[in-house]
Amino acid sequence: MQVVYSDECGVGSEIKEPLTVVTAFVINIDKDWVAIERKLSPIIRRNYRQFGHKELKGAALLKQVRRNGGKAKEADRTLKEVLSVPYDHFLPIFYGAVHRAKFNAMIAAHPTSTNRIDTPLRWALRDCLEQVDTYVHASFADDKIMWIADQASYNETSFRREHASAQQWTKWGMKKFSLEREKPRLSHLVDTMYFGPSQESAALQLADVCSSVVSQHLRSKFIKPEPFGEPYYELIRCRIPNDGKAPRFCD
Repeated sequence: MQVVYSDECGVGSEIKEPLTVVTAFVINIDKDWVAIERKLSPIIRRNYRQFGHKELKGAALLKQVRRNGGKAKEADRTLKEVLSVPYDHFLPIFYGAVHRAKFNAMIAAHPTSTNRIDTPLRWALRDCLEQVDTYVHASFADDKIMWIADQASYNETSFRREHASAQQWTKWGMKKFSLEREKPRLSHLVDTMYFGPSQESAALQLADVCSSVVSQHLRSKFIKPEPFGEPYYELIRCRIPNDGKAPRFCD
């Protein structure tokens, strides 16, 4: 069983967060969970002592680094230790990203009934879902995927609809059959999408940190250069199969 943990960035102020990003990592829960939890637990406890936060928050840690104040060194240490987990345990990380202003301009220019219910968050999730499903199909063809998202997701109903939609025939499978007339494959996603409180989940906190680092990298590369976050992205770059992919609607 492959379990996916995900979190999102870019649902607040469009000026401060021009990109909506959904980031997820895949874990073989039977093989890797115990070692990962053992590594993250002391980091989470130390984070509480140092910053007073009961959970790891990537945006808060990056903010401390950017300010370069008295807590910058400890924030830097925490980020590096957390990001060593996907590197050390070969956890693949995927993201879907959307340029919010350009997406909204596209919707305004094409006001169809379908477009009216679309949001940057749904599009980012859709991209992330498809990439994870394709990866599992290629690497673990007999496995299924259970998806767990941060409970703070801003539209759980919308997320569950995208998850259910992704469980249907894949796009290429729906459009054509092979020469042998094989049945097109089904998604590896099972059941529904589950939501958990990140404060009680070390894995969701890891997803939060990864999402913040990926989002900061994309903003720096495609919106406005801010190199302070790049050393952290470099720690996980080799674990991101879609590294370099531009957010949707970016020129």
